[in-house]
Amino acid sequence: MVPSRSWLRLGFAAALATLLVCAGCNIAAPAYLLIHGPPRTEPVFELDESRSVVVFVDDRKKVVSRKNLIRAISDSAEKALLDKGATGPLISSAGARLAAEQGARPLSIAEIGQAVGADLVIYVFIDTFTLSPDGQTFSPTTATHVKIIESATAKRIWPEQADGYPRTLTMPTQQGTVPTTSVDVLRAQEALAAWTGMGVAQLFYSHERTTDAGLGH
Repeated sequence: MVPSRSWLRLGFAAALATLLVCAGCNIAAPAYLLIHGPPRTEPVFELDESRSVVVFVDDRKKVVSRKNLIRAISDSAEKALLDKGATGPLISSAGARLAAEQGARPLSIAEIGQAVGADLVIYVFIDTFTLSPDGQTFSPTTATHVKIIESATAKRIWPEQADGYPRTLTMPTQQGTVPTTSVDVLRAQEALAAWTGMGVAQLFYSHERTTDAGLGH
């Protein structure tokens, strides 16, 4: 039996509708991204732009092999905060490090902030800083705890947990083995320090999810 023209037209319309739906599947995602942009990670805490801030990186456990790497972490965090306009007046971390090192006794976080005239201290405690978790896999990683202390009152204004906000920063998967020469090790450590500072700063501003330093792309 030969199908009638009405049935042929109906079948054609159904097939066309199916094609349009499938095409919509392919178009919808790019269209959404075009309108809304890539998915973003929002700040876990927003700094008050009217208050001055200093970044202080604490390597009390001595897991970072060189002092210049501590400076690199601080510098990277400062640069990211400034570039994104995520902070009020930013006081150089160099003064905070100097105050901590030259004090007759160990200074509290609040006292370090007071010494440099900062309203708030972004305190970064380094738990681990390593190029390899097992000595074989090249996976540069830093584990930190971050908190914000008000200098005048010594109160922790963020987060709720006393130890600070845990933030682990893992660099993108690295090719090859763990560096062995002093030059290659230093170069890898400097890259990890910069990555760590950026990852700490990202806690305080909105950024594309794919750029988050904590994802280990």
